[in-house]
Amino acid sequence: MMLILNALLLLLLEMGGNVLAFNTREPAKVCGAPGYDISNLTMADFWQLSTPGKCIHSQPTDNCTFFMAFCKQLHLPSAKNCTNASVCQENMSSEPPHIHKIGSYIDNPFTSLEANGFYAEFLHGETIVNNGIPCNVSVRVNFNCNKNINWHPMMPVKEDDPKPSYIPEPFNVTYDNTTCKYQVNLMFAGACHTIMPPTLNDTLSAGTILVLIFFSTILTYFFLGCLIKGCQGRRGKNVLPNSDFWIALPEYIADGCTLSLSCLCCNQRKDPSQYESI
Repeated sequence: MMLILNALLLLLLEMGGNVLAFNTREPAKVCGAPGYDISNLTMADFWQLSTPGKCIHSQPTDNCTFFMAFCKQLHLPSAKNCTNASVCQENMSSEPPHIHKIGSYIDNPFTSLEANGFYAEFLHGETIVNNGIPCNVSVRVNFNCNKNINWHPMMPVKEDDPKPSYIPEPFNVTYDNTTCKYQVNLMFAGACHTIMPPTLNDTLSAGTILVLIFFSTILTYFFLGCLIKGCQGRRGKNVLPNSDFWIALPEYIADGCTLSLSCLCCNQRKDPSQYESI
């Protein structure tokens, strides 16, 4: 019987170890800003806004369009130089239209602010040259709380034919020519604090798995032990495996608690004459 129980315990521990190893190799990826609801942002294929004169090396009157995707890679079939990106821009006034990659893809670009609002930051855009000095373009998209500004994503129709969703006004785009960094300020109802989490993580933790393994092992031990003892003709309390130990366990626990309390309270040790003789 003990050999069977030992083999079963080893099997369960091995299974638990495999699950833990799996969770360690591939942790759940969570994309969101804690405390905010970003579901509208991630449902769209991508978002776009247009503003004059804000493209790299553009003229003040040039029509510049920005494309952004959140928690996914930006997919623009016509833009070959906008791969592995989350933010790109296109100068619609140039011939042909020139597209720049200004922010690389990142799993979770969001950071929550202490006050209402959060931001998404995208680094490692393409390298450009300003006054003879190369620098990488980057973007910070600031989401400010405005309960009256709702974003309405266009639901995808075909996977290979992404549809743009349009960022509502008002918005503001600035560009620092010395750091090659864009600041995009947007209004968004989802940037107001909410008690709903942005995403739910239903992956079992390591502690939960160990607790499940422990109780499964205990139940299996009692079930198989009672079954074997029953087949041997045992009845009543004797049907329990190692019944003497389990019957005496409450007394052992009580003795242990008494001893611990006596040590904590600094009680004097008993006189040897007070001990029971063996």
